[in-house]
Amino acid sequence: MKPSEVVMGNIKSNNVEVGDHDVRPASQSKAEWEVVQLLTKRIFLLRQHASQTFYYDAVTGATNLTLMHLIQIAIELAPKGYNPGNVISKDNALRQLIKNTYFLPIINEPQYHPGKLSRAVKIEGLYYPNSWRKPECVPTAFASIEEARSQSGAAPFIEHLQLMLADNIMDLDHSESKTGYLIRMLAYRYQVHDFRKRQKPHVAFYFYGKQGFGKGIFSNILNTVFGESAVKIVANEGALTNGSQVDVFRGTWAIVDETNINKGSTDYNTIKSMTGQTFVESSRKHEHFKRWYVPAQLIMFSQQPPTFIEPGDRRFFINRFDTEFESQEAKDDYFKAYTHWLSNEDGYAAIAGLLAATDITDVRIESPPLMTDDKKMVINMVTDYPVADIKEIIDQHPDRVCFVADDFSTVWAKYDIKIAGYKYKLMEAGLSDTGKHRYSNLHRHFWIRDCYRLPRKQGSRLILEHKVDQSKTRLLSEDPGYIFAMDMARPDSYGG
Repeated sequence: MKPSEVVMGNIKSNNVEVGDHDVRPASQSKAEWEVVQLLTKRIFLLRQHASQTFYYDAVTGATNLTLMHLIQIAIELAPKGYNPGNVISKDNALRQLIKNTYFLPIINEPQYHPGKLSRAVKIEGLYYPNSWRKPECVPTAFASIEEARSQSGAAPFIEHLQLMLADNIMDLDHSESKTGYLIRMLAYRYQVHDFRKRQKPHVAFYFYGKQGFGKGIFSNILNTVFGESAVKIVANEGALTNGSQVDVFRGTWAIVDETNINKGSTDYNTIKSMTGQTFVESSRKHEHFKRWYVPAQLIMFSQQPPTFIEPGDRRFFINRFDTEFESQEAKDDYFKAYTHWLSNEDGYAAIAGLLAATDITDVRIESPPLMTDDKKMVINMVTDYPVADIKEIIDQHPDRVCFVADDFSTVWAKYDIKIAGYKYKLMEAGLSDTGKHRYSNLHRHFWIRDCYRLPRKQGSRLILEHKVDQSKTRLLSEDPGYIFAMDMARPDSYGG
C-alpha cells in the first residue's frame, strides 16, 4: 500500500490505496468527514505539552480536552447508525482523521464581546474565547414605543418601577421622570455593546429599602433580559476588593445584593475607580499586573441609605426601592400577579422589547445621574459642612500643595470649631499632617494634599513628592502655599 497526502479545508488526512478487503462504505467516510468539519467550527487548539495536545471547546467552554474527548464529541455529532469502530486503535479512521485535522489555535483569555454570536472572536489575527452568550430571552418586536409601553407591552414593568421608586411623573419622556431615566439607561446598555473605543456611562445605581419589595426580582429581570453572561451578581461588597475584583466588572452589569460600605473605605475607592473608567490596571488573582477591560456598570442594593456618598457625588443614582401596601395580603397578591406576568405572559420578552424600542439618542453618558429627592436627603445627611467648606477653599487654590490651619480661619469661626478639632476636619478634607517643624528659622505646621509626601532627608533640599506622578514633584520652597505661610505675620500661631 502506498500512502499519498490529501489536504481539504482545515482537514489533512491520509488517502491509502487498499485492497478489496479493506474497502469501507462511502457513507462511513462521508459521515466522518462531515462530523470533523463540524468539529473545526467549535474546537480550538489550546496548547501542546510533550506528546500530548490539549483543546478548547467553544460551545461548552471546556478546556484541556484531549483527543479522546474530541472523538467522543464527534461520535455524538455523527448521524444515527454511524459505527466509529475501535477508537482505541491507532489505525482507527475517525481517530486518524481528527488527529490530522488542523484546529485553529486559541489564547485562553476570554474577551467580552456582546452582540457577536461567535463563541470565539478574532482580534488582530489571534483567536480568544468570547465570554458573552446570546440571551435566551427573545425581545418582543413592537411596532412603536407607544405599543411597547402599553398594557399589551411592558406596562406592568413600567408601573412596578413607578411604584417602587415613588415616581409621581407618569410621562416617561419628562426630564424628571425617575422611571424614564432608569429605563433609558437600561436601554442604552441593551443597544450599545462595545466601549473599547468610547466612554461607558459613568453612572452607578444604589437602591435601598425594606426587604421583600422586588429588588431581587429586578436583578432576575436583568439576568434574563441581558443574559447570564452579561450580569455578575455577588452577595456583598467584599467581592469588590478581593483578588479577582475585575471579574465582577467584565460584563454589562455588576450587581451587589447586600451593600454595607463605610465612608472612605477601600470598597468605595474601588467603586470610584471601576465606575469612572473603562480600562483599569490591576493584578488579578494569580496573574500579573495588566490592563483589563471593565465595561460593567454597578447596581447596589441595600436595606439602608448609603453613608459613603460624598457631597459632590457625580456617580450614583440613589433612590428608595419599596412602597406601602394596605395589607400583607394585598402585597402578596400584587407580587403574585407581577411575577406571573413575567414568567407566564412573556413579561421578560416585553421588557426586552421595550429596551430595544426605547430611543437613546438623547442619553448623555457624560452627564451626572438624575438628582432625586432621596439623593438630596442622603447628601444632606452625610455632609460634614465644615469639611465641605474646607474643600471649597482648597479647590480655590489649585496651585497650592501646602496649607496651614490659619488658611481656614473663617471655617473655624463660622462653625465655632476649637483648635483640638482642626486636625480631624483637615484630614477629612484630604490633607495630610506633616507635623510642626522649623523652616528658615520659623516653626510651621504644614498640611499637604494627600497625593503628596514631604520626606525629610538630612542635608537635602525639601521637596513635595507626588506619590504617583513624579512630573508634579516640586521644591517645597517653590510652592505658593509655603511662600504665603512663611510671609504670614503670626509665626507663633497654631497655623505656624
